[in-house]
Amino acid sequence: MEYCRYTSDELTHFVGASAPTDEERFQTLLRILRAGRLRASDGSRTTDEAAMLLSITGNKKISDGSAVRGVIVCFCDIPLPSLGLHMSKYGPFGIAFTRAFLVAKGANPVFYVVNDATLPGISFVPKDDGSHELARDITRADLMDRFHWEAMRISTRVHDMMFGSSDPELQNLFARIAHFHMLLYQATFAFVKSFNSAEAADSPENYYMEREWRVYGDVQFSMSDVQRIIVPRAYHDRLRQECPSYTGDLHIVDSPPIDGRDAASASRFSG
Repeated sequence: MEYCRYTSDELTHFVGASAPTDEERFQTLLRILRAGRLRASDGSRTTDEAAMLLSITGNKKISDGSAVRGVIVCFCDIPLPSLGLHMSKYGPFGIAFTRAFLVAKGANPVFYVVNDATLPGISFVPKDDGSHELARDITRADLMDRFHWEAMRISTRVHDMMFGSSDPELQNLFARIAHFHMLLYQATFAFVKSFNSAEAADSPENYYMEREWRVYGDVQFSMSDVQRIIVPRAYHDRLRQECPSYTGDLHIVDSPPIDGRDAASASRFSG
Protein backbone atom coordinates (compact mmCIF):
# COMPACT_ATOMS: atom_id res chain seq x y z
CA MET A 1 0.00 0.00 0.00
CA GLU A 2 1.25 3.48 -0.88
CA TYR A 3 1.34 6.02 1.92
CA CYS A 4 1.61 9.79 1.74
CA ARG A 5 5.35 10.49 1.78
CA TYR A 6 5.58 13.25 4.34
CA THR A 7 8.39 11.51 6.21
CA SER A 8 11.60 9.93 4.96
CA ASP A 9 13.55 6.74 5.53
CA GLU A 10 16.63 8.97 5.59
CA LEU A 11 17.64 11.72 8.01
CA THR A 12 19.70 14.53 6.51
CA HIS A 13 22.19 16.93 8.07
CA PHE A 14 23.07 20.11 6.17
CA VAL A 15 26.55 21.53 6.70
CA GLY A 16 28.03 25.00 6.69
CA ALA A 17 24.83 26.98 7.18
CA SER A 18 26.77 29.87 8.73
CA ALA A 19 29.55 29.82 6.12
CA PRO A 20 29.50 32.81 3.75
CA THR A 21 30.28 30.90 0.53
CA ASP A 22 29.48 27.59 -1.15
CA GLU A 23 33.19 26.85 -1.41
CA GLU A 24 33.53 26.99 2.38
CA ARG A 25 30.47 24.77 2.77
CA PHE A 26 31.97 22.30 0.32
CA GLN A 27 35.26 22.21 2.24
CA THR A 28 33.31 21.58 5.45
CA LEU A 29 31.53 18.67 3.79
CA LEU A 30 34.84 17.20 2.63
CA ARG A 31 36.33 17.46 6.13
CA ILE A 32 33.33 15.63 7.56
CA LEU A 33 33.49 12.86 4.96
CA ARG A 34 37.25 12.35 5.36
CA ALA A 35 37.03 12.32 9.15
CA GLY A 36 33.98 10.05 9.23
CA ARG A 37 32.53 12.22 11.96
CA LEU A 38 29.78 14.78 12.35
CA ARG A 39 30.86 16.88 15.30
CA ALA A 40 28.30 17.88 17.91
CA SER A 41 27.32 21.49 18.48
CA ASP A 42 29.70 22.04 21.41
CA GLY A 43 32.87 20.24 20.43
CA SER A 44 33.73 16.59 20.03
CA ARG A 45 31.98 14.32 22.52
CA THR A 46 30.83 10.73 22.78
CA THR A 47 27.11 10.11 23.20
CA ASP A 48 27.50 9.32 26.92
CA GLU A 49 29.67 12.38 27.56
CA ALA A 50 27.27 14.65 25.67
CA ALA A 51 24.22 13.46 27.62
CA MET A 52 26.00 14.20 30.90
CA LEU A 53 27.12 17.65 29.75
CA LEU A 54 23.59 18.95 29.28
CA SER A 55 23.51 22.63 30.24
CA ILE A 56 20.46 23.66 32.29
CA THR A 57 19.96 27.30 33.34
CA GLY A 58 17.32 27.98 35.96
CA ASN A 59 16.57 31.62 35.15
CA LYS A 60 16.12 31.09 31.41
CA LYS A 61 13.20 29.82 29.35
CA ILE A 62 12.18 26.54 27.77
CA SER A 63 9.93 28.50 25.42
CA ASP A 64 12.82 30.26 23.65
CA GLY A 65 15.29 27.39 23.77
CA SER A 66 17.72 29.13 26.10
CA ALA A 67 17.14 27.10 29.29
CA VAL A 68 18.43 23.73 28.06
CA ARG A 69 21.44 23.37 25.78
CA GLY A 70 22.51 19.95 24.57
CA VAL A 71 25.68 18.78 22.84
CA ILE A 72 23.91 17.46 19.77
CA VAL A 73 23.87 16.87 16.03
CA CYS A 74 20.63 17.78 14.25
CA PHE A 75 18.97 16.10 11.28
CA CYS A 76 15.77 16.70 9.34
CA ASP A 77 13.16 14.09 8.48
CA ILE A 78 12.06 15.49 5.12
CA PRO A 79 11.59 13.52 1.88
CA LEU A 80 14.11 14.33 -0.81
CA PRO A 81 11.65 16.05 -3.22
CA SER A 82 10.55 18.41 -0.42
CA LEU A 83 13.95 19.57 0.81
CA GLY A 84 13.93 22.85 -1.12
CA LEU A 85 12.51 24.98 1.70
CA HIS A 86 14.97 23.51 4.20
CA MET A 87 17.90 24.09 1.85
CA SER A 88 16.85 27.71 1.40
CA LYS A 89 17.55 28.13 5.14
CA TYR A 90 20.53 25.83 5.67
CA GLY A 91 22.28 25.60 2.30
CA PRO A 92 22.55 22.93 -0.42
CA PHE A 93 25.30 20.71 1.05
CA GLY A 94 23.91 17.73 2.91
CA ILE A 95 24.75 14.25 4.12
CA ALA A 96 22.06 11.64 4.80
CA PHE A 97 21.95 8.37 6.71
CA THR A 98 19.21 5.80 7.09
CA ARG A 99 16.92 6.42 10.00
CA ALA A 100 17.77 2.96 11.37
CA PHE A 101 21.50 3.80 11.41
CA LEU A 102 20.91 6.94 13.46
CA VAL A 103 18.29 5.43 15.77
CA ALA A 104 20.93 2.88 16.75
CA LYS A 105 23.02 5.87 17.84
CA GLY A 106 20.20 7.29 19.95
CA ALA A 107 18.48 9.59 17.45
CA ASN A 108 15.06 10.85 18.48
CA PRO A 109 12.62 13.38 17.01
CA VAL A 110 12.08 16.59 18.94
CA PHE A 111 8.80 17.38 20.67
CA TYR A 112 7.24 20.43 19.05
CA VAL A 113 5.32 22.79 21.29
CA VAL A 114 3.30 25.80 20.10
CA ASN A 115 4.23 28.70 22.38
CA ASP A 116 1.10 30.73 21.67
CA ALA A 117 -1.34 27.85 22.17
CA THR A 118 -3.71 28.62 25.04
CA LEU A 119 -4.88 26.05 27.55
CA PRO A 120 -8.54 27.00 28.00
CA GLY A 121 -10.00 27.24 31.46
CA ILE A 122 -8.11 27.16 34.73
CA SER A 123 -4.68 25.55 35.29
CA PHE A 124 -2.92 24.91 38.60
CA VAL A 125 0.57 26.41 38.17
CA PRO A 126 3.61 27.06 40.40
CA LYS A 127 4.64 30.53 41.57
CA ASP A 128 8.11 31.93 42.24
CA ASP A 129 7.71 31.61 46.00
CA GLY A 130 7.04 27.88 45.81
CA SER A 131 3.28 28.13 46.24
CA HIS A 132 0.73 27.55 43.48
CA GLU A 133 -2.02 29.57 41.91
CA LEU A 134 -4.95 29.13 39.57
CA ALA A 135 -4.25 30.70 36.18
CA ARG A 136 -6.88 31.18 33.48
CA ASP A 137 -6.17 30.64 29.77
CA ILE A 138 -2.42 30.28 30.23
CA THR A 139 -0.20 29.80 27.18
CA ARG A 140 1.91 26.69 26.76
CA ALA A 141 5.03 28.89 26.73
CA ASP A 142 4.16 30.34 30.14
CA LEU A 143 3.23 26.95 31.54
CA MET A 144 6.46 25.26 30.36
CA ASP A 145 8.62 28.07 31.69
CA ARG A 146 6.90 28.06 35.08
CA PHE A 147 7.31 24.32 35.47
CA HIS A 148 10.97 24.56 34.45
CA TRP A 149 11.61 27.24 37.07
CA GLU A 150 9.78 25.17 39.70
CA ALA A 151 11.78 22.07 38.78
CA MET A 152 15.01 24.03 39.22
CA ARG A 153 13.89 25.40 42.60
CA ILE A 154 13.04 21.88 43.77
CA SER A 155 16.36 20.57 42.44
CA THR A 156 18.31 23.22 44.37
CA ARG A 157 16.38 22.48 47.57
CA VAL A 158 16.87 18.72 47.19
CA HIS A 159 20.60 19.21 46.60
CA ASP A 160 20.94 21.28 49.78
CA MET A 161 18.93 18.80 51.83
CA MET A 162 20.84 15.80 50.46
CA PHE A 163 24.20 17.17 51.59
CA GLY A 164 22.78 18.58 54.81
CA SER A 165 21.29 15.31 56.03
CA SER A 166 23.03 12.53 57.95
CA ASP A 167 20.13 10.12 57.49
CA PRO A 168 21.18 7.48 54.89
CA GLU A 169 17.58 6.80 53.91
CA LEU A 170 16.87 10.47 53.28
CA GLN A 171 20.15 10.86 51.40
CA ASN A 172 19.19 7.95 49.17
CA LEU A 173 15.74 9.46 48.53
CA PHE A 174 17.21 12.87 47.69
CA ALA A 175 19.76 11.26 45.36
CA ARG A 176 16.96 9.41 43.54
CA ILE A 177 15.02 12.66 43.12
CA ALA A 178 18.15 14.40 41.76
CA HIS A 179 18.79 11.58 39.29
CA PHE A 180 15.16 11.61 38.17
CA HIS A 181 15.39 15.37 37.63
CA MET A 182 18.44 14.98 35.39
CA LEU A 183 16.86 12.11 33.47
CA LEU A 184 13.74 14.21 32.89
CA TYR A 185 15.83 16.95 31.30
CA GLN A 186 18.05 14.57 29.31
CA ALA A 187 15.18 12.55 27.89
CA THR A 188 12.46 15.18 27.57
CA PHE A 189 13.26 18.89 27.94
CA ALA A 190 16.45 18.58 25.85
CA PHE A 191 14.22 17.44 22.98
CA VAL A 192 11.56 20.16 23.28
CA LYS A 193 11.42 22.58 20.35
CA SER A 194 9.10 25.54 20.74
CA PHE A 195 7.76 27.74 17.96
CA ASN A 196 5.09 30.34 17.30
CA SER A 197 2.21 29.30 15.08
CA ALA A 198 2.04 32.67 13.28
CA GLU A 199 5.48 32.28 11.71
CA ALA A 200 5.45 31.92 7.91
CA ALA A 201 6.58 28.60 6.47
CA ASP A 202 9.79 30.13 5.13
CA SER A 203 10.62 31.97 8.37
CA PRO A 204 13.90 30.88 9.99
CA GLU A 205 11.95 30.82 13.26
CA ASN A 206 9.39 28.30 12.00
CA TYR A 207 11.11 25.24 13.41
CA TYR A 208 8.08 23.02 12.92
CA MET A 209 8.87 22.79 9.20
CA GLU A 210 12.25 21.20 9.97
CA ARG A 211 10.95 17.87 11.33
CA GLU A 212 14.05 17.77 13.49
CA TRP A 213 15.76 14.73 15.00
CA ARG A 214 18.66 14.96 17.47
CA VAL A 215 21.59 12.76 18.44
CA TYR A 216 23.66 13.34 21.57
CA GLY A 217 27.36 13.74 20.81
CA ASP A 218 29.34 13.16 17.62
CA VAL A 219 28.06 10.86 14.90
CA GLN A 220 30.85 8.60 13.68
CA PHE A 221 30.43 6.77 10.39
CA SER A 222 32.20 4.99 7.57
CA MET A 223 31.75 5.98 3.95
CA SER A 224 29.53 2.94 3.39
CA ASP A 225 27.13 4.24 6.07
CA VAL A 226 26.39 7.37 4.04
CA GLN A 227 23.07 6.91 2.26
CA ARG A 228 23.18 10.07 0.19
CA ILE A 229 25.18 13.25 -0.39
CA ILE A 230 23.59 16.48 -1.62
CA VAL A 231 25.62 19.11 -3.49
CA PRO A 232 25.07 21.80 -6.14
CA ARG A 233 25.85 20.68 -9.68
CA ALA A 234 29.01 22.80 -9.77
CA TYR A 235 30.54 20.52 -7.11
CA HIS A 236 29.54 17.13 -8.56
CA ASP A 237 32.82 16.34 -10.33
CA ARG A 238 34.97 17.71 -7.52
CA LEU A 239 33.18 15.56 -4.95
CA ARG A 240 33.75 12.45 -7.03
CA GLN A 241 37.43 13.35 -7.39
CA GLU A 242 37.92 14.20 -3.72
CA CYS A 243 35.95 11.19 -2.38
CA PRO A 244 36.54 8.33 -4.85
CA SER A 245 35.58 5.74 -2.22
CA TYR A 246 32.02 7.09 -2.07
CA THR A 247 29.81 5.05 -4.39
CA GLY A 248 26.40 5.89 -2.95
CA ASP A 249 23.67 8.18 -4.24
CA LEU A 250 24.58 11.75 -5.10
CA HIS A 251 21.73 14.24 -5.31
CA ILE A 252 22.45 17.21 -7.54
CA VAL A 253 20.86 20.61 -6.97
CA ASP A 254 21.01 22.54 -10.24
CA SER A 255 19.73 25.87 -8.99
CA PRO A 256 18.60 27.56 -5.78
CA PRO A 257 15.28 26.33 -4.40
CA ILE A 258 12.22 28.14 -5.71
CA ASP A 259 9.15 28.67 -3.52
CA GLY A 260 10.32 26.01 -1.09
CA ARG A 261 10.77 23.36 -3.79
CA ASP A 262 13.52 22.30 -6.13
CA ALA A 263 13.00 23.95 -9.50
CA ALA A 264 11.21 21.76 -12.03
CA SER A 265 13.70 19.22 -13.41
CA ALA A 266 16.40 21.01 -11.45
CA SER A 267 17.34 18.11 -9.18
CA ARG A 268 18.17 14.57 -10.09
CA PHE A 269 20.17 11.57 -8.99
CA SER A 270 23.62 10.99 -10.35
CA GLY A 271 25.79 7.97 -10.01
